[in-house]
Amino acid sequence: MENSEDYSENNGGRNSCIRLNRNFRSSEDVIEFVNFIFRSVMSREVGEIVYDVGDKLIKGAEFSERDRRTVVALTDPDADEPVSQADYTARKIASMLKDGTPVDDRKGGTRPCTKRDFCILLRRKKDAADYIKALEKYGIGAYSEETAGYLSSREISVLLNLLRVTDNPLIDTSLAAVLMSPLFMFTDDEMIILRLEKRTGHLWNALLAVYNGENTEEIPENMKQKVFHVMDTVSELRMLAASRSLVELIQYIYERTDFISLVYMLEDGEKKRANLRALLEYARTYQQASDEGLSGFLRYIDRTLEMKGDFKPGQTVSTSEDVVAIKTIHKSKGLEYPFVFLCETQALFNKADSLKKIQLSFDSGAGFRLQKRREFRRYTTLPFELINIRNTRDSVSEEMRLLYVALTRARERLFITLETGNSVKQKLAKYAASARKAGKITPELAATANCMEDWLLMALITHPDGKILRKLSGKDSFHTSDEKFHVEFEEVSSLPETIGETDAETEAASADPELTAKISERFASVKQTGDLHEAKFAVSDISKDHEKFGIVLKRPAFMKERTGMTGTERGTAIHSILEHADFKDLENDPAGEIKRAAEKGFITAKQADGIDPEYIRAFTSSDLFRRAVSSERMERERKFLVRLGDLGLDDPAFEKFKNSDSMVQGIVDMYFEEDDGLVLVDYKTDHVTDMSQLVENYSLQLEVYRAALEKIENRKVKSAVIYSLKLGKYEEIAKH
Repeated sequence: MENSEDYSENNGGRNSCIRLNRNFRSSEDVIEFVNFIFRSVMSREVGEIVYDVGDKLIKGAEFSERDRRTVVALTDPDADEPVSQADYTARKIASMLKDGTPVDDRKGGTRPCTKRDFCILLRRKKDAADYIKALEKYGIGAYSEETAGYLSSREISVLLNLLRVTDNPLIDTSLAAVLMSPLFMFTDDEMIILRLEKRTGHLWNALLAVYNGENTEEIPENMKQKVFHVMDTVSELRMLAASRSLVELIQYIYERTDFISLVYMLEDGEKKRANLRALLEYARTYQQASDEGLSGFLRYIDRTLEMKGDFKPGQTVSTSEDVVAIKTIHKSKGLEYPFVFLCETQALFNKADSLKKIQLSFDSGAGFRLQKRREFRRYTTLPFELINIRNTRDSVSEEMRLLYVALTRARERLFITLETGNSVKQKLAKYAASARKAGKITPELAATANCMEDWLLMALITHPDGKILRKLSGKDSFHTSDEKFHVEFEEVSSLPETIGETDAETEAASADPELTAKISERFASVKQTGDLHEAKFAVSDISKDHEKFGIVLKRPAFMKERTGMTGTERGTAIHSILEHADFKDLENDPAGEIKRAAEKGFITAKQADGIDPEYIRAFTSSDLFRRAVSSERMERERKFLVRLGDLGLDDPAFEKFKNSDSMVQGIVDMYFEEDDGLVLVDYKTDHVTDMSQLVENYSLQLEVYRAALEKIENRKVKSAVIYSLKLGKYEEIAKH
């Protein structure tokens, strides 16, 4: 470009420069702001370009007349009640969604904004989790591929610890974590009793002593029941670990403990369930590459944790849904959004390369640090310093180009959050003094920036609307530019709390004395029963006590397809499709619905490839499907948590729970409403050859579902149906 001339029709020279500076994406307000920032701080020394008339952006797109001023939000981390950048951003987006902020539809009209119109750009991917959490408070879904923290999440930690105990029950830390998890719910006092039972040695030995009746400490009856449950579960899993593949073992844990249903009842249940399903995929990938089984998989996980690594979390939403996009600036290249929030620009530049012992440059070669070993001293050389300066300049210039990318992603309006704590006020004083003395932002001042926020502050303190920044600097006289466009400065503390889209107006209310007295009287009349039971059960915990336990054989080597799925794994994937699919589309295009489920992250691409649409077609061609889609009302994945004693079940298996306050939880796969009552449907993935096997194994479980559904719907369940995904058949096993 330095040795070329600007292109024109009459230019016959060989070296012609065609400047692609006409912007057909952004509004005039965005373009004016971008030009102002880089005209102020970019130079040959910092940015490697003199941002002049020839390089500035020129508006190429037409927008309707509307206020699109760039908003600069100032947050003070040193305030008495600081508002984080994530909280401000979530509030602002919620407010704009509630007000229906208009967006040009590029067809000459406007429409109200939706969640997919917003993008939050971050310098570091680790900040994404804070923004997802802040948006969730307002009922706003968000999508970020960069979110970390998978292996440290609560549900994955519990399951990994259970796998560690299965592999080696003598690991006390893992065993203690599992005992106190929602799976077994040991209390602090019960853990103390266990340790008192065996003051030295492993925790497993204390459990074993209680299990065998050899305990010396007095053990409460309800604690004994917990110990029996733990020992039976771990012993069973240890036997299965020797006979089943890694994926089959994890799948069995999910079914045996109902752990997925359990975490689904908790906060962020959908996300926790997606994480657990993702673990199956990671285990399958490991299994295809290694034959080391459970022990090898756990060593692989431990090595990943030691190296500060992580896995990608399971996704509950995808980019195709109406959600806010959260991306790093690197990942945003080539994309555009109507509204862009640039946040966390105070993140420091990565200057780790300058600390290396050797500096390398394509143009200048290598520079070394010298050492005097006898004196324990280290020196830099002239080539080292020269190359280090050039590399640092190149690195800073790349950061400036990243800032340019971030600011030019916005179509209609930009929102930028900046910190204005005590340390920033000192910077502002320095920037104001330098700008006043030189009459501009000098390249030397721009080169001192340690983060993108520094460049933004340097430029904005000279803008005519930047009075609040000049006030924070504490200086009396300033240099201001002669810009004509306007910037809106907003103090975060002035933004009111905004309710979420789905929230209702609420007001504080005092307790009703009469109602309080009735409730107190009712609780006072509750008598303590002699038999103590666990506070909460999953349906499978009850029903499995009465199932027949057969011999489990290891999957033969000739059946291990390194790229395939087992029947159970395939059935689980089909179950997920039936949960999320649009039934009308499912009937017309099963293959298309399988593909959509993979795109949305409900199943993996490998699972999608391994599913034969005929499995789906078998269901959609059944009379059961016809009844469901033609019914007055159909519900899927209905969660419940009810008191066992309220179900009124006559089976002898529930005799001991009649007077207990224990709760039972579960999820009904599907039910639909017909004229004379509800029809309950439960999908099963078991590898069976005849429906009678499923009826024998699951009749008790379906009876619990039926009673619970009648309780929560206050309507008779006329029949409970079990559908076999393996056989493509169904059978009504309970009619009332």
